[in-house]
Amino acid sequence: MNLKAYLEHHCRVMLATFCLTHYSVQFYRQKLDSDTAMEIEIETEYLRAEISYGYLVECMWRQGKKKQILQVLCHELTHVLTEILWTSKSTQRNNEYVTEHFGRLLYKLYERRNK
Repeated sequence: MNLKAYLEHHCRVMLATFCLTHYSVQFYRQKLDSDTAMEIEIETEYLRAEISYGYLVECMWRQGKKKQILQVLCHELTHVLTEILWTSKSTQRNNEYVTEHFGRLLYKLYERRNK
């Protein structure tokens, strides 16, 4: 299984685990900032999202750090749930904190349900 197929498979499982199967998610290899593993763009009104992954994720993949990749993926998918909390740029930092917290909780749920 290649990296993109791995991401797509676990994304489907996570969406089902989080009751978000109505969302469509596409993955794209993109050049991202050197400290950015993935980025998500969400179109809430159309129930779809695009996740870009970059060099950092490819390095994790080559190093066999699959759990770390899944944690990053879970964080990005958590943005779908926390998107409604964004009201202005001033709340962006707060949203990242809340998203990270929810993401850790959801990843634990994902791990327990998919052992």
